[in-house]
Amino acid sequence: MAAAGLTTGGSGALRHGLAARLYLLAVFLVPVQLEVAQLENLLGSRFSPADVVLAGAVVAAPHLITFDRRPVSLLPLAFAAVLAYGMLLAIVVEGAVTRHALVVKFFGGFVLVVWCVLTIAHVRAGLSLVIIRTWLTAMTFWAVVAYVDWRVADVIPYLTHDLATRFGGAQFDQNSAGVAYGVAVVFMWRYGPRVFRSQVVRTAVVVVLATALVLTLSRGAFVAVGGAIAVILVVERVGVTNWIRYVAVGCLALLVALLSGLIGAAIDEFEARPDNVASRQTLVDEALDSFVDSNGVGLGLGTQLARHGEIVHNTGIQMLVETSLVGLSFFAALVIVPMHAASRVRRFDRELGSALLGGQTVVVIASLGIDVLYQRHWWLLIGLCAVGGGVARGPTPAADRADPRAFAWTR
Repeated sequence: MAAAGLTTGGSGALRHGLAARLYLLAVFLVPVQLEVAQLENLLGSRFSPADVVLAGAVVAAPHLITFDRRPVSLLPLAFAAVLAYGMLLAIVVEGAVTRHALVVKFFGGFVLVVWCVLTIAHVRAGLSLVIIRTWLTAMTFWAVVAYVDWRVADVIPYLTHDLATRFGGAQFDQNSAGVAYGVAVVFMWRYGPRVFRSQVVRTAVVVVLATALVLTLSRGAFVAVGGAIAVILVVERVGVTNWIRYVAVGCLALLVALLSGLIGAAIDEFEARPDNVASRQTLVDEALDSFVDSNGVGLGLGTQLARHGEIVHNTGIQMLVETSLVGLSFFAALVIVPMHAASRVRRFDRELGSALLGGQTVVVIASLGIDVLYQRHWWLLIGLCAVGGGVARGPTPAADRADPRAFAWTR
């Protein structure tokens, strides 16, 4: 089967066509989640304008919805199968499917399938760098807009901030925003010089993204970013000099945070916060009990939420209780396949490969404390990892440095 995105019109036609422009506009809108009451009642969740634009990209080039035999390309197809299995299981177990399971989890899951497939198609058309630049620019731009909306003036009427003390950007909540900002910070660290040539621009972007990450006060995101940094430093076998430099930068950042009062405010916020660690462990225990009661079959999409009124804040456990070992195996594939693909990218593009590896690490670690399966930035990351599938035919490192967009390959 032909590679996605190269089946009609060629990679050049896709790169400059209407579908690519609509797709990149959708990427730019990914950070925006609007709380429109009428649409929330209809959709069961906040409204994502990016999905509407993405639908336009599909209409403009429906031939891009294709799959091939490469592992990363099979992940969205496997996800579609898991969603169908979960729906069937819910019907068998409960005799019906909840509206949340149908609209948010099933149809919402297929939206993510489209996100991943179109990302793979545009990656293979040579738009990797453009996609990354668009997403990082969007994360920076919308962080500023959301901060103004949060602290200065209500510039977006349909954007509601859940907490007065924690910044959530334009994301669903503070923890999800923290993960997204964490991935963006890791990308700027490892890949920023390739994305933004100007040192001034890079500095401004890093300052905005890092500040937004800190203001989320998301403990899980902080731990995840720390884990990603450690993984990258170990994989790249950083020397003693660089270790000292990184430690010095970290100490300087802590000093600035301490002098500005940010650390004190964070400590006060953490102390005032309910013990959600214990409550989330209770949710995990309840989910495991439900899984055992199902005799290992699983409950089906949305059933755990319908029974207990809250999702499990652990992606792997959530998939286990809903779709049994089928879902857990798929989650393992979501962890392993992109990580392996990112490692392959490092063979011919160390900076991009490290950024992808770090970004995946952030999301995987965060998945232990929140449900990240339906976060669009993860599916963008997975799609970007498809650049590694053609490493044998990919550009040489020298050619890549001459033209960073030269990631397309053909059979």
